[in-house]
Amino acid sequence: MQKIVEFLKNNDNFVVTSHVAPDGDNIGSSIAMTRFLNNIGKKAYHFLDDNIPNNLDFITKLSDIYKSDDFENIMRDSNYNLIVLDCGNLPRVNIDKKIVDNAKTKICIDHHESNDFFGDLNYVDIHASSTCELVYNIAKLYDESKICSITATALYTGLATDTGHFKFDCTKVSSFYMAADLLTKGAKKQEMIKSIYQSDEYNYKKMEADLIVNHTEKLDDVCIMTLSMHILGKYNVDMKDTENLVNNTINIKGVEVGVLLKEKSKNIIKVSLRSKERVNVAKIAEIFAGGGHERAAGCTIKDVTLDDAKKIMLEKIKEYM
Repeated sequence: MQKIVEFLKNNDNFVVTSHVAPDGDNIGSSIAMTRFLNNIGKKAYHFLDDNIPNNLDFITKLSDIYKSDDFENIMRDSNYNLIVLDCGNLPRVNIDKKIVDNAKTKICIDHHESNDFFGDLNYVDIHASSTCELVYNIAKLYDESKICSITATALYTGLATDTGHFKFDCTKVSSFYMAADLLTKGAKKQEMIKSIYQSDEYNYKKMEADLIVNHTEKLDDVCIMTLSMHILGKYNVDMKDTENLVNNTINIKGVEVGVLLKEKSKNIIKVSLRSKERVNVAKIAEIFAGGGHERAAGCTIKDVTLDDAKKIMLEKIKEYM
């Protein structure tokens, strides 16, 4: 961490990005890092190509987020450094490969067990609650007076979402101290809660009910939900707003592993995995070139139907039970 702080002090012109399929920690850490760098007088720009879930609008509306197509118009200086947040490997970085390859220095800040230390400088702590906690540590060490209200809100968002609002076992004592400190620095806790936990669209709730009743199966201590493109279209819900559906599978008494299979496109299935105590789902995800954490992970299976993906995942889960 100290080496990264020194690098930030002695260098300028940063591109900040994260992983595909953005979530709260992805967006929170990226906005926080970009804003903090701006606050200490550095040029920093946030790039991300995937669409962002609507429930994060409350924080994204306060920050500029650019696409790879905007790069040449935004980055006048080709001599730049890349900061990749909350991402364990280069294939999951969500900007054009040329931007990644042409960076003078790559910095990786992450907390995933599957991280392969691809950066020139790496700050990876698999015991941290979130990548936002690592960005917070950097900001505190550099100059905590530069943590403004927007930075604090972004950091609180990533901390809260990656700990399941302090329910998951990645929640540590340091998580609560961090949350308290961010609130004193102006984090908008209630605005975050309202946007993330209390703003589901009515069509989404109808789809969720349909999925629970008709497309969810409990098989002993495994529960699996399948979401097809047909169902998404029927209820006019965007794929980017469906990540939290997996919680319906794991929040059932007697279930150890919960699975959400989402038909991203024909024969491409996105998999979200959750567990409670015994099964390291990151190990299962790694079989399919995915990754994540012991209790929460994900991957993508290609060239299979939704039904075939269900059979494959159930077989692999049984091997790890």
